[in-house]
Amino acid sequence: MDDPTVADPDEAPARPKYWANALLFVATVVSVLFTGAANAHAVGEHPSIADVVRALPKGAPFAVPLMAILVTHELAHYVAARLHRVPASLPYFIPFPYFSFMGTMGAVISLPDRIRSRNALIALMT
Repeated sequence: MDDPTVADPDEAPARPKYWANALLFVATVVSVLFTGAANAHAVGEHPSIADVVRALPKGAPFAVPLMAILVTHELAHYVAARLHRVPASLPYFIPFPYFSFMGTMGAVISLPDRIRSRNALIALMT
């Protein structure tokens, strides 16, 4: 009798799906570009979607440095987790247009298991 709750040892482990990470990253980039364009007064009070799309490149001077800092910071956490053999997801970036002065709330990394060593914990937190 086959029990569906028991994993088959011959079955390959499920590959992670990165579509959510990619979708949230793209949404965050657009959100930060929009915020930069709005701060540069390139977006009117009641813009159409076409107006917003045309204004997005004007947000690049704000978005590029911010996203470079955010991506570098989050990937450093991810690399530290991998170096200390802590299973971790890629960063999930969080877009936050209209409500944040930066257009993002940063990012989070999912840790499916607890961190077992103090060295790894310190490396992941800094």
